[in-house]
Amino acid sequence: MVSVNQMKVLLVDDEDACIASTRLMLEGGGYVVESAMSGEEALSILKNKFNEFSIILLDLMLPDISGIEIIRSISSNPKFCKIPIIIQTGVSENREISNAIAEGAVSCLRKPYSFNVMNKQIKRAIAV
Repeated sequence: MVSVNQMKVLLVDDEDACIASTRLMLEGGGYVVESAMSGEEALSILKNKFNEFSIILLDLMLPDISGIEIIRSISSNPKFCKIPIIIQTGVSENREISNAIAEGAVSCLRKPYSFNVMNKQIKRAIAV
């Protein structure tokens, strides 16, 4: 198992405040973080650096591409389909969350969440 200090997280969210607060929690916990503020940016980063990431934290609601579409793109690409995806959302719509899980996300973090909750889900997802 990779130690936390070697885990690089791709954090995808279109809100500056969410990127900033989640980055603080992750880096404070010893993770390395790269962020993207759109689906296109996230997919571009993955194409160039797919072998660097241990996990993806993906917001379901992005302005350019839906989180579901991003999950489909990731899941269908043999280069990075093995990277676990945890969706993060403020949406209370269980159907959207169920759809994301059905498409390949391993779990869901409901915003706002604590570092402990996030860290447990990351560790669980990496161990799978």
